Amino acid sequence: MQRISRNAPALLLAAALIIAAAMALVLTAELTFLQDTWEYLMTRRDPSVESLLRPHNEHLVVFPVLIEQGLLRLFGMSSATPEYVVLTAFLLGSALLLYVYVKRRVGDWLALFATVVVLCLGPAWEVLLWPFEISFVGPIFFGLAMLLALEREDRLGDALACACLVAALGFSGLGIPLLAAAVVAIGLGDRRTWLRRAYVVAVPAALFAAWYLRWGHEVPTHITADNVLHSPLVVGEAMAVSVGALFGLAVTPVGGSITPLWGALILAGLIVALGYRQRRGPGFSRALWPVVAAAAAYWFLMAFNLAPGREPTASRYQYGGVVFVILILANLLQGVRPSRR
Repeated sequence: MQRISRNAPALLLAAALIIAAAMALVLTAELTFLQDTWEYLMTRRDPSVESLLRPHNEHLVVFPVLIEQGLLRLFGMSSATPEYVVLTAFLLGSALLLYVYVKRRVGDWLALFATVVVLCLGPAWEVLLWPFEISFVGPIFFGLAMLLALEREDRLGDALACACLVAALGFSGLGIPLLAAAVVAIGLGDRRTWLRRAYVVAVPAALFAAWYLRWGHEVPTHITADNVLHSPLVVGEAMAVSVGALFGLAVTPVGGSITPLWGALILAGLIVALGYRQRRGPGFSRALWPVVAAAAAYWFLMAFNLAPGREPTASRYQYGGVVFVILILANLLQGVRPSRR
């Protein structure tokens, strides 16, 4: 009995992963291919470099295209279930990596709570139920793996982090904030290792730059001077919406938007409480700044590209936003353990 009690978080995590997988696959059992997925299915059947590297909107989507075309050749188009299975696998993998990251900082119980929230994040229903949004889930999965790999601070960890960054950038532009996280993580390390570790960022950045110069620059951009000027307000709204979604106080009707009111109130309270704790505590951990850099880049890129359908209240943006909020909170609360009381 004592062993079960000691392993309760791990057992509950396994149960949560199984239930989340079953729930996702049951809810999507009768669904078929939707909207943007058809672009992958119908216009990229030619296995050429052009079809793989041609941007979707302004994103590099080489790995989503490879996945969709691979499933098409293996299973045909009689059912969309295979792509829902792949999406579910990525969601479970991201949840497991999030659990490991948070557990190292605040223990297994708080890590379990955070993981269950992300597994059942209703405000992010688009990401949980639409395989096309693997372009959002993939970078989060590889970004979490990259952060954990960099914590090793050895050659193997650096090589894994580099590969993860290449993969993240190959899923969508969401990989760019993770590139910023890697720059900060390495920059805060031992200066004597900067040159040896520079390839972790340089290789994926060079590959992405080469793609952009050949294909990416041809796509019209939504970045405008007005968007840049108003970006701080949009970022504030995006933060409030993500905090509200994390605490279950966001209303997201299908096709609707999320109100940032409750999230703004909670965000203000968190800033005051955590600021007071840090003033009386040991200070900020080094691991905080890479995730702050990633979150800031994520929200500012969203603000710079603001357009109809790309508001910070959109459902698909809540998955990444909530994950970044959890990563920040885990580092700010490092060492905190909930008591039995």
